[in-house]
Amino acid sequence: MTCCKQADELTLPMKEKRIVSNDTSLQRILVSYRNGDLSTDDLNTRLKSNSSIARDNLTRSAYLKLKQNKPLLACKEALPSCGCCENIFSEGEFSTYSDFERCDDEIKKHRSLNKIDSIREPSFASALPEVLGGTAYYKCSVCSAVWQIVLPERAQRGTWQRVA
Repeated sequence: MTCCKQADELTLPMKEKRIVSNDTSLQRILVSYRNGDLSTDDLNTRLKSNSSIARDNLTRSAYLKLKQNKPLLACKEALPSCGCCENIFSEGEFSTYSDFERCDDEIKKHRSLNKIDSIREPSFASALPEVLGGTAYYKCSVCSAVWQIVLPERAQRGTWQRVA
């Protein structure tokens, strides 16, 4: 059984559903923001004009993040990622440099299998916390989740994390 079918053919169960109901217009708005097609201002305008849709269809936590003007965190919480990208490496700070190397090897392997693609820095990257090391971004070919690897630099050990 493979986890890397096209998104419309995906048959494996996604991680716990985070949008309370299947309001595809809300999901489409959030995906457009994650993909860089909508600015934060455009996202806020669309959600304000349809505030009941967001309130009624998001978990309370994701809705409050939107209200606090933290749309990136809301998207990360509301839009599920799949097993393909979640199983690349455990999310979080690397314990050792060899953890970073293992993660880098897994990224290369998944790229060669076309499970993830390297992408340019997303437009929302300025909303992410500043880091010492260099960064690279990847997008899952199945669920379109955006991942960031932060390269180890001085005291910062580097991280692998889903950012959207």
